[in-house]
Amino acid sequence: MCGAAGKFRHKRWSIDGTYEAMFHAVHAVRDENDDTLAALVSIDSTSVRAHQHAAGAPAARSTGG
Repeated sequence: MCGAAGKFRHKRWSIDGTYEAMFHAVHAVRDENDDTLAALVSIDSTSVRAHQHAAGAPAARSTGG
């Protein structure tokens, strides 16, 4: 999901229960001893991009020029 369409799709899926239904479906077919499925539905934070202002970097200062 990227851009504005992804943002609105995420919001819609969060509200209408799509995410919850997906996780319940995955949970229903999972094998207690197999970690493969858990790895597929996990979100690795190293691949999730944050907004440019989320890093906490100081604001750019004007050079006065």
